[in-house]
Amino acid sequence: TEQLFDRAAEAAEAALANPQPARLRRGTGAVAFPRNRRLFDAEGRYVRMGPNPDAAFDPRVPVLRVEDPDGALRALVFGLSCHAVTLDKQNLALSGDFPGFAQAAVEARFPGVQAQFVQGCGADVNSHPRGGPNQWEQARRHGEALAEEAIRVAAEPLKEICGTLRTAREEVALPLRVLPRSQLERMAAGPIWESHNAKRLLALLARGQPLPVAYPAPVALWQFGSDLTLVGLPGETTSGYIPLTEAALGSENLWVAGYCNQVFGYLPTARLVAEGGYETVGLIADVGLFAPEAQETLLAAVRRLARQAGRPGRPCAKAGAAKDGGSACHPP
Repeated sequence: TEQLFDRAAEAAEAALANPQPARLRRGTGAVAFPRNRRLFDAEGRYVRMGPNPDAAFDPRVPVLRVEDPDGALRALVFGLSCHAVTLDKQNLALSGDFPGFAQAAVEARFPGVQAQFVQGCGADVNSHPRGGPNQWEQARRHGEALAEEAIRVAAEPLKEICGTLRTAREEVALPLRVLPRSQLERMAAGPIWESHNAKRLLALLARGQPLPVAYPAPVALWQFGSDLTLVGLPGETTSGYIPLTEAALGSENLWVAGYCNQVFGYLPTARLVAEGGYETVGLIADVGLFAPEAQETLLAAVRRLARQAGRPGRPCAKAGAAKDGGSACHPP
């Protein structure tokens, strides 16, 4: 972990010490291997984790082509809203999973070009198939499929990104649920994914300490002229935040990324909080369970940052009415 911190700092220092003019172009593709991983019974109750072909996910692959002023490819940045879990929990290798294979495939195709992967909002989405005796080969296939799509998009006529880069960042107090002791005790007797946070909350009560009511989370936004808005949401961000952010800002010229600046655990939408299940267990690095009000608190911050950074256009008037499966202003 210390080596990772040092290498990240070294990379940032090297980049800041050697800025070069560049042209940016962007486009969007799609891949077929992500699957929503939340399974429900006939009554709509959350049951367990597993591939669900009927539930929503986002297959889009946003692509940013970075060129020298003369048009030569310098870097290829691409994303996907999907957990990098083709290699299962029994596999203890240090690996980039399918994004690592994707980056390697791009850099093998274009020697000297840097490939970068940006994780989207895929905390409730897994790669499929995954695990099993052929998991290394499957991870390679997923990665190569992602790389081929990024390369295909990058070779097409793309929209050029012009203008000044403006950035905005805010630390947002996301509301947490304050549950009664009886409910925490029931949760503490459940499976480990449900019990670990409940036990820590009960330990606070046993020490006479109050339960936390909010968690400070970083939210960031980069505005590239009038041509692209990159929204950086924190935590293991669930897929419903993509249509919700599109409803809040409009879907045009928008790239929504998750896992940005801090990963404290899962960040569920209000809908997921109501459904319950694995992605609603809340904070891993701290103590607490997110309340449904965290969704609108986060989106309100995104709208503020968009105004500060000068994103063109007005937020959708129906943003608060959007649901995870689509957008109030931009239906799927």
